[in-house]
Amino acid sequence: MRVRRIVAGLVACAALILAPAAAFATDPVTLGQDYVLDDAGALTASQHDDAEQAAQKFADDTDMNLWVVYVDEFTSPSDAEGWANQTASQNGLGPNQYLLAVAVTSRQFYLSGDSSGPVSTEALGTIEQQRIQPALASEDWAGAVTAATAGLADAASGGSGAADGSSGSGGGVLTVILIIVVVVVAIVLVIVLVRSRRRKAAAGTSGPALRAARSEGAGASRRIGTGADRRRPAHE
Repeated sequence: MRVRRIVAGLVACAALILAPAAAFATDPVTLGQDYVLDDAGALTASQHDDAEQAAQKFADDTDMNLWVVYVDEFTSPSDAEGWANQTASQNGLGPNQYLLAVAVTSRQFYLSGDSSGPVSTEALGTIEQQRIQPALASEDWAGAVTAATAGLADAASGGSGAADGSSGSGGGVLTVILIIVVVVVAIVLVIVLVRSRRRKAAAGTSGPALRAARSEGAGASRRIGTGADRRRPAHE
């Protein structure tokens, strides 16, 4: 019996050691003096320093601020938008202050900003999809901070916030439309060219046949009923 208890104890200890770390759901947090809060342990010490420096430089170069929070999961509320907006509200963030909330385990994020601020709601969405999301998808957690600050700075200075200076979703739609127009025009030109060649070919084939019929005079009319094989090339 004693041996069984010892074995059971060892198995329990091994299970605790080998079990994956539990994910912790986090309520909206209180922001501190630092711009980067990593409650999920997503960043190394050097990555945390790089992210903090990027956020600080953004604050120094513009009249805006960006806080970034990493947690395992969102709770109370559990949706990214509600969690980020509630955190921003309870910390008293103003129109020029933004919050990027990232749930590392549940793979959610949201860039919260006041609609009356220098960056429009549409631009915030563009920054999320074209700048922040690619960095987070590759688990470049610190890179998401640099991506967010670059997008916010671009949008505040009159750009769309899109990556590589593109014009965002509107520019993408315009490009697609232009491509469709070019393809349609090319198809029409090909059809016109093919029809033109067929007409020329048909004219070249029927011309001599008609002239031969005229040269035969009255005798040609007698072959109408029995001359089907001769007319076929002219129709083809």
